[in-house]
Amino acid sequence: MTSVIYEEMGQRIRSLRKQLRLTQDELARRVTLTRTSITNIENGNQTVSVHLLYELSNALGTNPIALLPDPSDLLRSDGVVRDPVFPTGDLSTEELSWVRKIRRSANEDGQS
Repeated sequence: MTSVIYEEMGQRIRSLRKQLRLTQDELARRVTLTRTSITNIENGNQTVSVHLLYELSNALGTNPIALLPDPSDLLRSDGVVRDPVFPTGDLSTEELSWVRKIRRSANEDGQS
């Protein structure tokens, strides 16, 4: 089962890679992975460790936060987070609010 977080992250990586007119092979070489790994990451079928997140963001000329999905991208129509990565299976409104605050703060810090 793929995770919505990894699917969203993969779409962001693919979009940035294409904006930079990089092939999957070129991005793979920059981060010492195989083209197949890049394909799997872009399709949300491979997890991304924190150190790889930093390597990918560096190779794509952005910050790691830019590759992470916004919490609102993870919501179902009923407002429940739709991702099996969260240990409880869903987040309360208060928990989701904290996730948004942390992301906003990280974005502000990255723009300094």
